[in-house]
Amino acid sequence: MIFNAEQDLKVSEERIKTLLKTEKHSSEQLNEVSKELKEEKRRHQALVTDYESENSKLRGLLALERSERQLEKLRLELRIELAEQIATDLADKNLDLKSKLSAITSSQDGLTHSATLLVHATPAHENN
Repeated sequence: MIFNAEQDLKVSEERIKTLLKTEKHSSEQLNEVSKELKEEKRRHQALVTDYESENSKLRGLLALERSERQLEKLRLELRIELAEQIATDLADKNLDLKSKLSAITSSQDGLTHSATLLVHATPAHENN
């Protein structure tokens, strides 16, 4: 019986040694996995930071593009408004010129008629 107890004790000691080695190995593996997780977390955070930075830049570019489109729209509206004003001014000037031309033509017709009457009213020997 003592022999069996000694044998069992040796087996138990060997098992304890094996378990301690296994525990040490597991602890080392756990530490390594922990380091890997920390590194992965650091890389993930760096990616998140990069993403947020790029996202911010893209939002800025989008806002700039919107502003440029809005500015171009305003420029076009101003050009249209200016063209309409110029067209109105030209139409007014055209009407004024037509009125003046009509008055000149009317005056010229009157002068021509007066000259014709004068020529006919003047005796023939005074015409020479």
